[in-house]
Amino acid sequence: MRRIVVVGLLAAFGGVVYGGEKEAGRGLVGTHVVSTPDEVRFVDAAGKPLGTARGGTVLDVLDAKGEMLRVDRGWIHRKDVVPQGEAIEFFSQQLRDNPTSVGYASRARVWNYRAEYDQAIDDCDEALRLDPDCAAAHDRRAQALTAKGEIDEALAGFDRAIRLTPQYASAYSFRARARLEKGDLERALADCDEALNRDPAIYLAHYVRGRVWTRQKERAKAIASYGRAIELNPHYVPALNARGNEWFGQGKFAEAEADYSAAIRLDPKFDIVHVHYNRGNARLRQGKIELAKADYQEALKHDETYLPAMQGLAACFFAQNDYEAAIDWQERAVKLAKAEQKAKLKSVLTHYQAAQKK
Repeated sequence: MRRIVVVGLLAAFGGVVYGGEKEAGRGLVGTHVVSTPDEVRFVDAAGKPLGTARGGTVLDVLDAKGEMLRVDRGWIHRKDVVPQGEAIEFFSQQLRDNPTSVGYASRARVWNYRAEYDQAIDDCDEALRLDPDCAAAHDRRAQALTAKGEIDEALAGFDRAIRLTPQYASAYSFRARARLEKGDLERALADCDEALNRDPAIYLAHYVRGRVWTRQKERAKAIASYGRAIELNPHYVPALNARGNEWFGQGKFAEAEADYSAAIRLDPKFDIVHVHYNRGNARLRQGKIELAKADYQEALKHDETYLPAMQGLAACFFAQNDYEAAIDWQERAVKLAKAEQKAKLKSVLTHYQAAQKK
């Protein structure tokens, strides 16, 4: 029998004022936790249902009150989650005691979160050996396949999961992401709609919708969708980064810098070369030369052959009338450039050299 938890905030709070050391969940704010029951139902502050999630779902903790945690999907009891770093051992112990298809599928979701996709697929295969109709295993296996670029097989897995359990909103949002990767934009939007009809708090659906609008060059719509994803989960770094790109495209460089900075603060390792390079560009456009240089240098620290950052540094030094340094960095870029890039980079280098001679 599946273990289902219904979270009731009104009963949980009971009029008691929690504070100090009694706020057991406070230390989890700003971290990731993993749901441990086979199914969890989230509620809002008034106890109204907000949707459900399968076991093993990774959640961002945004706030805490007593034994209750506010995560990106609503409120949940502290006892129904474990810290993300402890989740693999938690489910492994469960599986040693009682190997079940749902247990393997739950652990697979954590493997996916850690980008260990082969491990996730192995767990899902074991789950499906025990129960060929385990929807969670089909879903998590398809998530891993999407990450590995095996989109057609992933879509077949999502289709199977949705046929088995059409009530789960997250499966539609993950299928939307797979369809986006395949370039099937209209069906990706349709899946986002299906997800949000079932659970308006599914921030991934808003994010995927934003990426569709980005592909279609609908910047205002994209910004609105990314913004909604960020409202639901202020810790969702991909949406912050994507919105930063859209702000930049609109020429709103201060807004772009703010989103890139938030992304870097929340996850310093996220797409580290490109996010620092992009923030450097936003800062350069605002005349924040030293800050821009620091970002380009950070990008090059992680990829010393990244030509755009070299050009950015050259532009910074040129703006400071340090022509020697500008020429040096532009020459490095020219040396590393491919044939089709060299002419454009050389023209900039010639401009720098001419300025030095004046």
